[in-house]
Parts: sequence; C-alpha cells; structure tokens
Amino acid sequence: VEALRRARQAVAQDSVVAIVGPLMSAPSAAVAAWLGSSHSKIPMLTPTATDAGISRMGPNIFQVNVSMDNLASGIARYSVECLGIREFAILSPIGDFGTAMTQSFKRAVESRGAAVVAVQEFEEGHPDYTTEFRKLRAVRFEQFLHRKNIARGAKDLDAISAKDRRSFLQDSVFKIPGIFIPSSSPSDAGLIARQVAFHKFSGTLLGTSGWYGADLINEGKKLVEGSYFSVAFTGEDADSAFENFRSAYKSKWDEEPKADKVSGLSYSAADIVFSLLVSGETNLVGKIHSQKNFQ
Repeated sequence: VEALRRARQAVAQDSVVAIVGPLMSAPSAAVAAWLGSSHSKIPMLTPTATDAGISRMGPNIFQVNVSMDNLASGIARYSVECLGIREFAILSPIGDFGTAMTQSFKRAVESRGAAVVAVQEFEEGHPDYTTEFRKLRAVRFEQFLHRKNIARGAKDLDAISAKDRRSFLQDSVFKIPGIFIPSSSPSDAGLIARQVAFHKFSGTLLGTSGWYGADLINEGKKLVEGSYFSVAFTGEDADSAFENFRSAYKSKWDEEPKADKVSGLSYSAADIVFSLLVSGETNLVGKIHSQKNFQ
C-alpha cells in the first residue's frame, strides 16, 4: 500500500519518465498493476523482484532479475533433456518460496513428459526429518509394490505380507532418479542432502539458487557431489563489465557490492533507462521491448 501511494504521488506531482523499483515482489506487483493500466507509457523496471508474472501486468513492466519460475523450470529442463531423468520426487520447504519453486518445477517436468511421483513438505532448519522421510518411503513403496504386482499379474495390487512390508520399508534403499530440493539456503540444502542419504534414498540431487554457497559443502560434505542446481549469477565467471562495476562501486562506497546482487541489478536497471535517455529516445517502453539484449 505504501509503495503504491508513493508511486501515485510521484507520478501526479513530478515529470516521471521511468520508475526503477520497487525491490521486493509484493510492492512491485502492486505498483505494476496500477502503472500498467493507468500509465502505460512510463516504464517500470524492478531490479530484484523474483515472483513470476510481474512483467506480464502491463506492456511497460519489466523485471531485471531472473524469476524463481525461470530458475525452477531451468533445472527441470536440464534434468529431463540433458540428464535423461524421467521420475522425480520433490522435497519442498514449507512457505511461499518452496511452493512457488515446486509448482514451477512440476509444471516444467510434466510438460516434457516426465513425472513427479511424490511431493513431501518439510520445515527448514530442523535437525531431523525422520517423519517426513518415512512418509516419502511409504509413498515410494506403494508405487514399487503396485508395479511389481502388475508385472506378475496379481489382481490385488497391494498384495504383500506384513513381514515383507516391514522389512522392505526398514532396510531397502529406494531409488528415485531425480530428487528436487528447493531449499532457500545452502546450509539447509546440505543438511537435507545428508538426510536423504541417511534415510536410504538414492538419486541425483537437484536444487536452485538457494544452494549456492560454501555452507552447502560444509553441511553436505561428499553427499552433494554430483548434484545440480540453477543459479542466475555466481560472480566467479564474471566478465569485464561486472569487474568494472565492482571496482567503481568499491571506489565510490569503500566496500564490495554485496552478494545479494541488489546494487548490481539496480545499477543495471537504472543504466537501461539512462542509456536510452542519453541517446535521445522518447519512447522508452517501445525501445526496451525492441532492444532484446542489455549488458
């Protein structure tokens, strides 16, 4: 509400030619909905908002940051098309982040003919997930049992002795080819990776940008070897443009730009606007749409 009030006040009182911001997804969506319908000639560039769909709220609305939807669908696409994985389980952290990632990943996987065979929620930060993994093992066991009974022509798909059921659930290693864990922090990603192995699941571990950081290896040790995750930017493969920005930022503010990318993305959003204004461009919205690449 406050972001929308400020934006409306600025547009009414000043000669606003563009809006850089807001930073967060919720205020960005609120401002975008109003600006897209009321002032479609004023471009709004949110540097850091990650919710999917904000840029579809109007022809003048743009997102500079990579959305959560892109990160989740990117690792889904890579897993199916490059790794050849056809079956997935999702261990989803409770909350908006986990829900959004899970939905995007599931949609991208299923659109490519693969399947999500189980989804199990968990609360990040806990030291033990025995209950959650028992539930996941029970779901996977039923799937294996049904396949086995179908293959041997049994009429009762649940046919198995109580003793064999207990033994199978306690001792067997359950293989799920792809295990997607959209943890929001590298330490939690490493912790849950350890739990996957402890509770006798095997498969390729998959994640998104929340995995990126040294704590992933500190917590996960060798158990995260061979994992894959999507990340928008690491800084390790930075080109000269970013190095120039880093150097100028440090010279100006006497500190390195932070890892949250707010400074870099905000600079880029402003640079898109200023570069067009300097060139004498008056139709900013049309030019941003027509110019497919900005460094």
